[in-house]
Amino acid sequence: MIAVFVACGLAMLLVVVLATGFVIPLMAVENLGVMESWGRLFRMMSAEKLAYAGYIGMKMVLAIGAAVVFNILGLIAAVVVMVPVAIVGAIVVILAKGAGLGWNAFTITAAIVAGTLVLAGLLYVIALVCVPETVFFPAYALYFFAERYPALHALLHPPPPAAPIPPVPPLSPTVSPVG
Repeated sequence: MIAVFVACGLAMLLVVVLATGFVIPLMAVENLGVMESWGRLFRMMSAEKLAYAGYIGMKMVLAIGAAVVFNILGLIAAVVVMVPVAIVGAIVVILAKGAGLGWNAFTITAAIVAGTLVLAGLLYVIALVCVPETVFFPAYALYFFAERYPALHALLHPPPPAAPIPPVPPLSPTVSPVG
């Protein structure tokens, strides 16, 4: 049963990768429906089976590599954020105990708010570290697909704008010699 779930999960992942990378650009560029876009994609894939298979394989390899690298970077970022937070938290707890504060509605609420802010900051830092991965994969799909789909290629690589015509300098009056 686990093998069936894994196979279904991989099939659904393949559908998501193909839909986000290829079907949605077809729908956006040519204003096609979902089924028309899938049909066009299957026709394009049948013409270049090896290229699309290589794309799927490379996307899997890159996803595994990116997951390893960005999980390590996220862990490093979490440690960098949490060490100062833990030091400040320990100082606050020691000072609060020394001042004779106990757990009441105010201190519990303050602890929950502080913990929520720390968690939000931590998630922000981890998300910031993972921005390159988030940008790379959609761009990889678009540039791969643009080489096989001329309308998308024209949108990604527009012709350079025409050079502006330099202004003509005004005519200077003729100067006659003195004398």
